[in-house]
Amino acid sequence: QKNKVVTFFQGITPSLKEPLSRKIFEDKFLENLVAEFKLAETNNNQEVLPFFFGICKSLLFLNETSLTEKLLSDQFYLDLFAMLEYEPRLIVNRIRHRDHFCNTVKLKPVLPVDDVILFRVQLNMRIQYLKDVALAYTINEETFANLSNFVHFNQIEILRRLQHSSDFLKSIFSRIQSLNLQEIDEQFPLIIEVNPIIDFDRQNCSNIQTTHNNNDNDNNNNSNN
Repeated sequence: QKNKVVTFFQGITPSLKEPLSRKIFEDKFLENLVAEFKLAETNNNQEVLPFFFGICKSLLFLNETSLTEKLLSDQFYLDLFAMLEYEPRLIVNRIRHRDHFCNTVKLKPVLPVDDVILFRVQLNMRIQYLKDVALAYTINEETFANLSNFVHFNQIEILRRLQHSSDFLKSIFSRIQSLNLQEIDEQFPLIIEVNPIIDFDRQNCSNIQTTHNNNDNDNNNNSNN
């Protein structure tokens, strides 16, 4: 039965991807999928568990941004990566993706940010891990490009919200002004905290400038034509 589900998703034509994604939300397909997976894992059903990897991969390969965001949301991301642990070719030497997120990744904002920014940062961390580790052996070019574009969109959205957050700007300038250059030992942890913020802004400014330049070039080409 689960193998038929995988085959069904693999045969979806581009025109059906968006309506299928809407149907998945409406029918609570993800909630039911998670419940089935947890039952199979509890029973240690090694014959069935690899099919959940195939189903999740097929969902991600639909390349529907709203569905990808839902899969990587706080509600579902741990279950998604749990199912991706059962990649058939790595079934003997499973990569424990859940351990990475539960025991290794610790996100601690050094300055106050709103919940939307925090979620976009977490989302990008999950997307990067998805591309580089969880789907490293099976990802196709289209999905890789789609996920990369999603990261780029999130970066721009983060910077846009930061630019319009007076609280954030006040906080960052207050922290920088509080640095005491005479006490290096006490400053050093704080400098480490401030530098990633500056580097992050540089990276995002560069991304926005690149996008702006590309749009200018497109407009010039259209005018010439």
